[in-house]
Amino acid sequence: MTCAELEERAGGRFPLSGPVLAPPVADAGADVGEPRFGTGDLVRVREWHRPGHTRCPRYVRGKAGVVARVDGTHSVPDIEAHGAARRREPTYSVRFDAADLWRDGQRGVKVHVDLWDSYLERS
Repeated sequence: MTCAELEERAGGRFPLSGPVLAPPVADAGADVGEPRFGTGDLVRVREWHRPGHTRCPRYVRGKAGVVARVDGTHSVPDIEAHGAARRREPTYSVRFDAADLWRDGQRGVKVHVDLWDSYLERS
């Protein structure tokens, strides 16, 4: 669909996303085959805010959680989004307490987020 078609359907100006600010990834590094964490391990999501695409939600950055499941090894979308390079690494389902994420008193409510190995550090 063209920009003109979008604007016609929207009944006015339709803002398009800006250019990607992250540099292309030329060297993705070596694949990571073995998971560093196992089910039940306490982990913390790295506190980082690099430009470009990431599958790591801001609301979990810097927060501690528990590995609920190890989901195998998969390609890192942060790298794929910025060039032809690829790197595979373990992924995890990490469980967080909703009250810790949003400070809204939802005690006992759990949130599971799928995260790649490079997003995590031992807590």
